[in-house]
Amino acid sequence: MRVNAEKGVFYCHSCGAAGTAIHLIKLMEGCDFADAERRAESILRERGVDVPSRSRGGYQRPGVSAQPGLRAGGRRYVPPGRR
Repeated sequence: MRVNAEKGVFYCHSCGAAGTAIHLIKLMEGCDFADAERRAESILRERGVDVPSRSRGGYQRPGVSAQPGLRAGGRRYVPPGRR
């Protein structure tokens, strides 16, 4: 297995599994994504790393409104080829 701690990713040469540290915890402990995030936070806190609290709203891409399908400014996104 190769682990790039700087980027926070891994790749297993044996089975082909790859992903982030959260994905590795999911695979190793057989839990869902939310449980893996909580486990990662507890591991970091045990080692004295300050983990910022996250809002439960999730990630919001810049320039995209919170309403699904609408861009900032109220325009609906239409993929190329469907215009």
